[in-house]
Amino acid sequence: MTDQDKRNFMKLINSIMEMYSQPEVELSLMKVWFAKLQEFDFQTVCKAFNLYTSKNTSAPTPIDIIKLCPRPKQFTAIEAPKMALEDSKQHADQVVQFVAKTVKPSTDHKAWAKRILQNQKNYPAIAIRFAKEALELRNGIQMEKVW
Repeated sequence: MTDQDKRNFMKLINSIMEMYSQPEVELSLMKVWFAKLQEFDFQTVCKAFNLYTSKNTSAPTPIDIIKLCPRPKQFTAIEAPKMALEDSKQHADQVVQFVAKTVKPSTDHKAWAKRILQNQKNYPAIAIRFAKEALELRNGIQMEKVW
């Protein structure tokens, strides 16, 4: 919560205390409540009070509300591994070798069209036309892609 939420927070606390037939909270106690719940945003605190009042018959304490406020997840940054340059190069070479052994080389799916155009005298006109279309050629010039 921020300092701008203090007035609304005071109204909220006093409304809750009135629900449980308790006297208004004094300023010193209000400061304690606010300090304890300050890490949460005002909407989260309101939801926690709402949840508390729907399930309990006695006035809440700060710890009761804190337990109902979800804490934001915190992640710890992991330090990058410290590795000598030679070790790093060695690992990079191992990765390159692994990829070279396991990854299938890319296939030229238009190789058939290239073969036809290289040997046009051995193929009918329709095959040549389809080969040119596949390679997007018109009169030996690369066509501009429409899409």
